[in-house]
Amino acid sequence: MAAKIDRFDLLSSVFPEGIVIPEMVYNEITNSDKPGSLEVQSAEFIHVKICTNQAHVLELNKKLDAGESEAIALAHELGAKIILMDDNMARSTASTFGLKPIGIIGILILAKDLGFIDLLKPELNKLIANGFWLSNNLIDIVLSRVGEK
Repeated sequence: MAAKIDRFDLLSSVFPEGIVIPEMVYNEITNSDKPGSLEVQSAEFIHVKICTNQAHVLELNKKLDAGESEAIALAHELGAKIILMDDNMARSTASTFGLKPIGIIGILILAKDLGFIDLLKPELNKLIANGFWLSNNLIDIVLSRVGEK
C-alpha cells in the first residue's frame, strides 16, 4: 500500500534494519504489475526468506490467503515481534501468535513520530483516493494521536 501512495521510501526509513518477507509474498508482488513491484525487486532493505514450517503455512491457509499464511508462519519461525499487514483477519490471526501487526496507518504514524513526514492528513487522503477505506472515526483518532486535530 505504501507504494500505491508513492511512499515506499518510508519503509526503509521506519525500518532501517530491513524487512523480511516470505518468498510467496515476494512472488505475489513482483510477478504482477501491482504498485511496488519494481520497488520490491530493487530494494536492498527487503530480504526474502523461505518459510520452512510448511505444516504451519498449510494450517493457516484454511482461513487466510497463501501470502498472509506464509508471512505469519515465517514471522513466528523467526521470532519476529511485529508483522506488516492490513487485512483484519490476518492481523487477528497474527496477534494470536504474539505478533504485533502494523498496517499502512501504523507505518504512517511511525513515520510522522520519527519526523519522516510532516503531516499525516495528506497521506490519509492519498490512501482514501486510492481506494483504502477509512472511517471518519478512525481518521479522527489517528489525527488526534499525532497532534493534527
